[in-house]
Amino acid sequence: KNAQKCVYPQMTALEAIHEEHPQATFFLLSRPLDDWINSTERWWYGNLMHTRDQMTACDLPGLPQGVGSDNDDLKQWVCQHQQNVRHFVEQHPSHALIELNLYDDSNFNDNILTKLLGPQAQGCFGHSNQNQRIRPKKPKSGKRSNENNSGK
Repeated sequence: KNAQKCVYPQMTALEAIHEEHPQATFFLLSRPLDDWINSTERWWYGNLMHTRDQMTACDLPGLPQGVGSDNDDLKQWVCQHQQNVRHFVEQHPSHALIELNLYDDSNFNDNILTKLLGPQAQGCFGHSNQNQRIRPKKPKSGKRSNENNSGK
């Protein structure tokens, strides 16, 4: 089966970004991996498929087509992506890297961004893209879990 056409420049075009913007600041946002996986199963890619299914249908660096139905595969892939970005910035010291946790107090993150980027960034950071029309998906196999809704 042909892989979906997917565009993830933060994975495939770091060198091109560097060439075009050699002093760019990279932002690496994180949250607990189980919560991120849950989000990929709730968000839709267009109106066609859940984001997780879309990523699994792609041929992405470190996540070949068809891989990603197992939560551990996605966790490993995200961690590797984060390491790749950190390594890239380390190898290209003209760039800055700002890492923020989405679950930190949004005022804390907003204050950091305002101090770094100036007053035009005030109020730009927060949890404003919450999905108002969640369409849950039933797992295709026992490999996926709904760990975030387990009440733990």
